[in-house]
Amino acid sequence: MVFQFFRLKDQFTCFNVNEKNYEIHKKNLLKRGFSFDGEPIKASNIEEALNKYKLITPDNKMKEYTKIGLIAGFFGI
Repeated sequence: MVFQFFRLKDQFTCFNVNEKNYEIHKKNLLKRGFSFDGEPIKASNIEEALNKYKLITPDNKMKEYTKIGLIAGFFGI
């Protein structure tokens, strides 16, 4: 799987780019002011993608973002 992360201030979310609704989610997020946050991440599942994302995101921000982003990623925005 390949996950793309998006960010808006203190919120983040991600979607599997191979999901059929990815383009719809991407367009909606961009309209709401989100932006792409880095390159797509290859991972076996969302948990692995989040762990890889944590490695490239400053620790002080990840503590704030992890809970919000994981919930948003699972339920959409």
